[in-house]
Amino acid sequence: MPGPAAFAGAASARGRLSSTAEPARSGPSAWPRAAAAPGDPRQQGWSDPGERAAVASVTPEVAGQPILDIGIGGGRTTALLRRLGGEYVGLAATAPAVEACRSAHPDLRFEQMDPRDLQRLPAGHFALAVFASRGIDALPAADRAHVLAEVHRVLRPGGLFIVSAHHRPGPGTRARPGLPLPARTQALLLGRRLAQQLRGLPRSAGPYPGWQRAGDRGDDTLVRSGSPMGAAAPMVHMPLAEQRRQLADAGFIVEAVLDNVRGAEVAGNAAPDDAAWFHYVARKVAPVSAGG
Repeated sequence: MPGPAAFAGAASARGRLSSTAEPARSGPSAWPRAAAAPGDPRQQGWSDPGERAAVASVTPEVAGQPILDIGIGGGRTTALLRRLGGEYVGLAATAPAVEACRSAHPDLRFEQMDPRDLQRLPAGHFALAVFASRGIDALPAADRAHVLAEVHRVLRPGGLFIVSAHHRPGPGTRARPGLPLPARTQALLLGRRLAQQLRGLPRSAGPYPGWQRAGDRGDDTLVRSGSPMGAAAPMVHMPLAEQRRQLADAGFIVEAVLDNVRGAEVAGNAAPDDAAWFHYVARKVAPVSAGG
């Protein structure tokens, strides 16, 4: 397996990037809540400047090569990644999502698959894997290593991985209740949340009820068990340094991190205060096991 030095030239050739306690319901089963049907306006175009810049940075290297799109939801990324022109495989957590995407893109391959178990896919096959829309954050924090190991396995030596993940601390972890609901409704919901706390539910680790620490690992990772109004699926928010460490432990080198606001590259772990999530561009450089 080539080492990091073997890929330094490839990274330079791409040039600098454009500036442009687990909750009860988590994992792939939680994704359909946020997924929209193909053709929905929410499922069109780039999610933010960082996503556009991340894909643009790898396009010269992976164009015409096999691409794996994980957690496709309503197929937003399908329309973007198919432009690269190579073999495309899209993975969804539910059968209805797979069928909807097959109907919208009958010439492409879609499969129902959990990202923690990609054993139906061949090892060392894909030039690029993408896990967009912070889908990895809907999985229990303890399961992220399984996802990274599986992605590493199915990528070619030197293959690229783009994954987006919420940032801790970021605007999302500092948010306050503010959904556009009537004042009476907000008051009732917040009152119910307070009553639940007083009845002995786990204490919040964040600025409002619903935050819990992901464990005693000391990395400041938080899990949001819901929005301030109690309506959202669980979401992990992980520090930049910890996400870098986990990618490295899985056999990746992080070549770039781009913020969601400007699509600007982040130097080291000096994260901008206004970035809610980042897009990590990582390269497979070493096996995680003898069979990787």
